[in-house]
Amino acid sequence: MKLSPLGLHIQTVLKHSIVCTCCVLLVLGTTGCSKEESATTKALINEGELRRPVIEAKTPEEAFHYIDSLEQSGAISVAMAEILRSYPYRGNHPLLEEQHLKRAYELFSQDPSQEWDHYADAAYKYAVTQSGRGDIEKAVKILTETLRNIEGQEVITGQMHSNLLLLLGGYQYRIGVFDEGKRTYEKAYQEKAELVAKREDSPLNLLLLCVTATELMFENKDYATSLDWRHRTEQVFQDNIQYFDSITAELFREYIAIGKMRVLVQQGRADEAARMYANTPHDLLRDSQWFGAFMTTYLEDAKRYSELADTYDYLDRRRNTFENKEFTFETFNDIYRQRYIANRKAGRNERAMIFADTVFNNMDSAFVRLKRTNAAELAVVYQTHAKELALKDAQAESRIHRNLFISAFIIIVLISYLFIRSRQNNKELRAKNRSLFEQIQQREQEEQDKLQTLQAQPEETLTSEQQLYRRLCALMAEKQPYTDEELNRETLAKMLDTNSKYVVDAIRECSHGETVTNFITRYRLEHVTRLLKTTDAPINLIGEQSGIPSRTTLSRLFRNTYGMTCSEYRQAAAQTTKE
Repeated sequence: MKLSPLGLHIQTVLKHSIVCTCCVLLVLGTTGCSKEESATTKALINEGELRRPVIEAKTPEEAFHYIDSLEQSGAISVAMAEILRSYPYRGNHPLLEEQHLKRAYELFSQDPSQEWDHYADAAYKYAVTQSGRGDIEKAVKILTETLRNIEGQEVITGQMHSNLLLLLGGYQYRIGVFDEGKRTYEKAYQEKAELVAKREDSPLNLLLLCVTATELMFENKDYATSLDWRHRTEQVFQDNIQYFDSITAELFREYIAIGKMRVLVQQGRADEAARMYANTPHDLLRDSQWFGAFMTTYLEDAKRYSELADTYDYLDRRRNTFENKEFTFETFNDIYRQRYIANRKAGRNERAMIFADTVFNNMDSAFVRLKRTNAAELAVVYQTHAKELALKDAQAESRIHRNLFISAFIIIVLISYLFIRSRQNNKELRAKNRSLFEQIQQREQEEQDKLQTLQAQPEETLTSEQQLYRRLCALMAEKQPYTDEELNRETLAKMLDTNSKYVVDAIRECSHGETVTNFITRYRLEHVTRLLKTTDAPINLIGEQSGIPSRTTLSRLFRNTYGMTCSEYRQAAAQTTKE
């Protein structure tokens, strides 16, 4: 099946909007149309003309030679040269790209009024690199400061301003500032809609903004707001249908339909979603290059794991997913983990273990590959710094030698201090963790003693709540239902052949006022501690085996309950065993 270039563009953007909002934002940052060119638009066009030889260069050295010649001739500023130097590393060497964008942003920040447009562009790109390395708070700080500085500057185009807002809204959602994120997204939408109405921006960008908001809010379980944005997406799509070829238009309709099904599932209307799915001609969706990802999200939400596993197998065969695929932590998270969970939930344990074995067998090589990549990037960073030092040395050799000597002395002193302090901190941390570990062991033993006392009492002396609680604890110990992440009070009541209200009352009376959720979480965390002490399995896998598949959720629950991380608990357990 062959799509138009616009269709392929839409496919790529929508696929990445599920995985990471920033991918859509990057597209938004580089697309747009204008009826009349402002000063900023012309400046960015000039940047595009300067950028073309950099992108077309066969090697980074060739690109840098061209950039150096522009900088030395005064055709571009030092800050603009740093932006151009980031392009050869885009997508391949994020650390090197970040180094140049950081310097460009810092240089522009010293006096942004000289080049407001490039200042905003550098802030946008630098914030994206910070997001890529996981420092979302810093990305939010960069964007907030930039938007405050450019407020009221007419040289900044509406496109740039709305794109900065869109990026900021996504990051606010990612750090949990949901109300702020909603307001920022709404403001970005209003600005973008006004630009489209005045023919100063592309309707495609407005559509992509709606898609971004839809997927991001769905991922954060704000289903009502997500559904509102889906309706808005559909309306923008219908208003601009003339921009799409027939195949792309049909794919987009199926995307919108799949999105509605996912919302229905989350609202408890799974039967309605299933009927809608059965009546949707999704063969085109499944056979397209990227849109099959939307089918898998619905099947996963609907817990149709057998169909989900079959769909993954079908897509893998069509795309040769595993052919010549290097195993990295990204492939584990994006490919193997999804297929492992789908097959395990579908009861295909043998197939699931194939993916689990692949992860275990390739973990060491993934670490080695990551270290080699980081080492190569650091080597280039050091080479770049060495080149800068050589240039300065030609201008003021004695001053550089003096600065190097002072810097080296300070570094040695600092390293010595940090080394001593680090050893002391590690010692204190180990002592603290060991104390916490012993307290945890004592607390778990006390719980076991109480349970054994309850089990030993004659049944006729127990209240109905105590009898039910004793049966419940026996069930948790023997069948371990808590390893299923979907376990709830209704499921427990069904397994005990009783009413969920009785389960709630029994737990509250016999377990210090615990809720059912806290009761289940306690058993899951105790299972985690057992696996941490007795196995070397990765923490992600331990969480999945204990009913907590989210690494973030596991980390938060474990730290809040025990006062330490899973890794620290494992180390404390190992230390106690050795002694």
